[in-house]
Amino acid sequence: MNTVSGANADVYPYNCSNAIDPSVIADPLCNSGRAWLTFGSYWSGIWQVPLSSDLLSVENAKSPNATHVAFNASFPAEEASFVSYKAPWYYLWYSKGYCCGLDIDDLPTAGTEYSIQVGRSLDVSGPYLDKESVSLAEGGGSMIYGSNHDGQVYAPGSIGVISSDSGKDVLYYHYLNLSIGISERDAILGYNYLDYDDGWPVVSSTYAPPLSSAPIQNSK
Repeated sequence: MNTVSGANADVYPYNCSNAIDPSVIADPLCNSGRAWLTFGSYWSGIWQVPLSSDLLSVENAKSPNATHVAFNASFPAEEASFVSYKAPWYYLWYSKGYCCGLDIDDLPTAGTEYSIQVGRSLDVSGPYLDKESVSLAEGGGSMIYGSNHDGQVYAPGSIGVISSDSGKDVLYYHYLNLSIGISERDAILGYNYLDYDDGWPVVSSTYAPPLSSAPIQNSK
């Protein structure tokens, strides 16, 4: 999979998508261990394609069964996606907004900086809907975590979800602290427990403790 040039660069949707920010989910409900690659940034939003059984290539690379899982035509700033599972829901997480090359004297309009968005589906390939039942592929998306604490946590994004030793899900992400700096090298790793309210993830104010070296299992 390539963007602009290289192998399969002329194949849809590679010819209109930004082939960066990949993440992989092996469907926990599929005994065969089938997996999907989710990718994309700006341009045409976020896409998903099934992987071959060896997990090293896209299934039917010349004619991929691609699904457009998230796109906002009015503000196409979705990227850094991640799919997690908490029975019975699959959650499509992604970052939305401006994250990089920021100027402390000319910050983005409040609310357009990076934030963590989510939608959910009963199927790994969607459609993913937000809390208002709007498809993420049609501009939907529910913000789960944004800037807070007067700039101590600014523009959180680039997320993933893992299970802690206690079995609780942990959301991890990077963020900036305006009192420290806003260049990419100033980014800080954040991690919080996730709670669930009526099937929707809620970021707990409790920071998760450091994880042990024990293998981490998929949340089910």
